[in-house]
Amino acid sequence: MTDDRLREAERVYQETGSPRDEARLLTERLRAGVLPEVRLELAATLGHEAALLALARPRTPRTHSLPRVLLALERFGREVVARAALAAARRTAANSGADREGAACLAAVEEWLACPCERHLALVAPWLESNVDPAEYLAAAVAAGRETLAELCQGLEQGRYATEPHSVLVAAVRRALVPWALGHTTPMRDPAPGKGTVLELTVGDPLVDATCRIVTAADKVRFFERRQTVIRFADMKSSQGCEVVKRDGGFEVRPLQKRTRSFVNDEPLARRRLASGDVVALERLWVEARVLDAPFDDDVERALREGPALLARGLDPARIAIAAGAGDLAATVAATEAGIPFLALVDPMTWIREHDPLPGDAAPRAGLRLAREVLPIAARTRPLAGPSEKAVAALARWLEATAERPRLDVLGFEKEIAPQVGRAGSPQSRTPHAAAATAIAWCMGSTNDARSLAGAVLAAADAGVPRERVRGLVAEEVARWALGS
Repeated sequence: MTDDRLREAERVYQETGSPRDEARLLTERLRAGVLPEVRLELAATLGHEAALLALARPRTPRTHSLPRVLLALERFGREVVARAALAAARRTAANSGADREGAACLAAVEEWLACPCERHLALVAPWLESNVDPAEYLAAAVAAGRETLAELCQGLEQGRYATEPHSVLVAAVRRALVPWALGHTTPMRDPAPGKGTVLELTVGDPLVDATCRIVTAADKVRFFERRQTVIRFADMKSSQGCEVVKRDGGFEVRPLQKRTRSFVNDEPLARRRLASGDVVALERLWVEARVLDAPFDDDVERALREGPALLARGLDPARIAIAAGAGDLAATVAATEAGIPFLALVDPMTWIREHDPLPGDAAPRAGLRLAREVLPIAARTRPLAGPSEKAVAALARWLEATAERPRLDVLGFEKEIAPQVGRAGSPQSRTPHAAAATAIAWCMGSTNDARSLAGAVLAAADAGVPRERVRGLVAEEVARWALGS
C-alpha cells in the first residue's frame, strides 16, 4: 500500500511540479523510510518550500546572505557546510572562469566529500597555502577545518571569499544541496512562472540585516540609480538596472543594458517570466519577487485600496516618495502607479544620507522613537537613568510644542553622562548602556540637524537593538510623518 502511494505521489509531482505535490511526495518518502528526516530538515533549513510544507512549517522570509546560510547549516556537520561552500565556489568559477589550479583545488574538496578520510583531507590542506580564488579557498578552508566557521563567515561579511553577489551564491547552494538532501535524481526544477496582477518585492542587503517591502500593481517598474526611474537603490551603478513589466497574466523581468552583471537566482539576468521566489541580484543588493493574485493578504488588500486614495487626495509627491521608500505599502502602490521615484530604505544610514536633510519633523520623530527604544538600556545604570529619562521627556515636549521651540541642551546632557559614557572610541563608550545614552544624545541633536539621526541609528545598534528593529522604527515613524498621521 505504501509503495502504491509513493508511486502515485511521484507520478503526480512529475506531472505538476507544484510545491504541494512535491511536499506530498516527500511525506510519502519519509513515511516509507526512503528519506531520512534529517535530510528533509536540511532542505527546510535552506528554505525549500516543499520541505517546509511537508514539515507543516510556515513559509518565513529566506535569507540571501551566504554567511548566514553557512552558519545555519553548521548543525548538520562540516561535510554539509563544505558541500555548500563547494557549490558557491563552482558558481563563482562558472561566472569568472576557473584556472587549472582552482579546478584542482575544488576537485580535492570533492574527493574528500566522496570519501571524508584523513588521506583525502591531507590532499585538501596544501591548497590553503596556494594562490587560488577566494571562493575556492573558502571551500578548502571549510573542508580542512583549520579556521572556525564563525571566523570564515566574518571574513565573508567583510568582503573576503566572495566575488559574486551573495544572493547568486546562495541560489547556487540551494540548487546543489536541495536535490542532494532530498535524494532527487534529477536537478531541482525551477518553479513555474507566476500568474497574477500584483507584484510583491522584498529588497535586502546581505551586509545589512534588514529588508524593505514593496507592493506594486503598475504595468511597468524600473530599478535603477537614476532619479527619473521609479525604484532607486543607493550606491548602484547605472549598468545594473532592470525593469519589470506585466505580460501574459504575470510579470517579466528585462535587463536595461545588453551587458550587465545582474542575475536572476544563479543565472545571468536575461529576459524571462518571473516566478514567486525568484531573486534578482543588482550588485550586492537582492530583490525577491512574489507574484500575487486575488484573494490577497489583508495588508496587500489594504495597500491596493489605500494607494490610489493617496493620489486622489493630492498628497505631495515628495511625501509619497518618502513614505514609499520607508516601506509603507500603500505609498509604494501609489508611487509605482504614478511614476514617483523613491529610494528604498534598506540601510538607514545610507537612506538618511541620501535624503540630506530629511524634511520637517521626520528626523526628530524617528529620533524620539529610537530614544524611547534605548531608554531602558541606558536606565540599567543608575547614574544614566535620571538624565536619560529627562532628555527623552524634553525631546517629546519639543515635538509637542506648537509655538516657538527652544533649542534642546544636547551639550548639557552629554556633559552629564560623560563620566559613565567615556570618550568616543574607548571600551567604556562601547558598553550597551553607554551606547544607549549616546543614541539619546544623537536623537536630541536631530532637532537641530536631521543628519544626527544617522548617529542615533548607529549607536542604537551598538546598544544591542537589532538592526531590523532599528530600521523598522525609523521607517515606520518617517512614513507616519510623510502621510500626515
